[in-house]
Amino acid sequence: MQKTLLSALALFVMASSLFAYNPPTGGEELYRLSEPELLVGGRSAAGGSLFYVTPASIVNNPALTALEQRTMLDVGYTALIDSDDDSGDSYGNAFQLGLTVPSKWGVLTGLVEGVMSPFYDMHLGHSFDFRAGFAKDVTDVLSVGTSADVGIFYGDGTDWTAGIDVGALWSCGQVGFVKDFRIGASLLNLGKPFTNAELVAMDGESEAESFPGLATLKAGVAGVLLSKGKTKLGFSSDLSFPTFQNVVFDAGMQISYNDIIRLSTSWEANLREILEDNKINLPAVGLSFKFVLNSSKLAQGNADWGQSEMLVSSAWQQLYGNVQAVSGSALLKLGMSDTTPPEITLWNE
Repeated sequence: MQKTLLSALALFVMASSLFAYNPPTGGEELYRLSEPELLVGGRSAAGGSLFYVTPASIVNNPALTALEQRTMLDVGYTALIDSDDDSGDSYGNAFQLGLTVPSKWGVLTGLVEGVMSPFYDMHLGHSFDFRAGFAKDVTDVLSVGTSADVGIFYGDGTDWTAGIDVGALWSCGQVGFVKDFRIGASLLNLGKPFTNAELVAMDGESEAESFPGLATLKAGVAGVLLSKGKTKLGFSSDLSFPTFQNVVFDAGMQISYNDIIRLSTSWEANLREILEDNKINLPAVGLSFKFVLNSSKLAQGNADWGQSEMLVSSAWQQLYGNVQAVSGSALLKLGMSDTTPPEITLWNE
């Protein structure tokens, strides 16, 4: 049975390379516009430089939420602004609502994303996507996950999408001088992408083909380069292969102080877009703060729920042409992480 599944997956991946590949400019960015953590996280399949995971992280790798012990509620919004757009459209936006709930069987995540980008330089149209994911740690070092999504497209044509993602995360501990070294891999968009959207392709002339890239293989590494006192510095690096006809490189760095203030930056290079004379995007930059909240009223005698956390994040990036992305989000983590290992007593000692 396992060999049959692997063979079917290999045939699907090979067949994807037969599809025409000419998405709109920014088509591979569709699912990372809705919140700051996605903008500045380097699209990391390994959880980002310092491993900050939100419900939206499953768009990069559905295994990333497997280690989460607390219920997470997340809301994000991104304003997309281009006052110089030739088409006369100067404003677009993206948003997301996410929920992650851990259980004894695994971690469940639900995510809703919307993108409205009418600009000529980043003609992505209007779409909504609904995604559900499941992740589980199967060993001390290995986590796996899968997610499924359905989406609709409207305005510039009408279309729909549906597919599944699979992923894995290896937590390797310290490797050389790098602490918390992680390796992540995922295979995304296994299904039907948008194929009937009337959008301008990345070449600026023809009509766009399917997007985001069918059967996108993503792999990346991340870890902590420096940990001194209350300061940590981390990195991440990823490669993606949309439809096995393009290469996208992503890199990110984050520095945090006392796990309260975090400064992030990321940068990417999309080979096919560069070959079509699209300018390389400027790096994204972001800042986040963590607040501790008193949630004793929710605890009802359970000390584990007496304290919660809120992470407030912001980010900016100049995207294609003159499109500016200004993003903000609030992530609420209910309760406290369990960092105390269980005590085992033998023979009543």
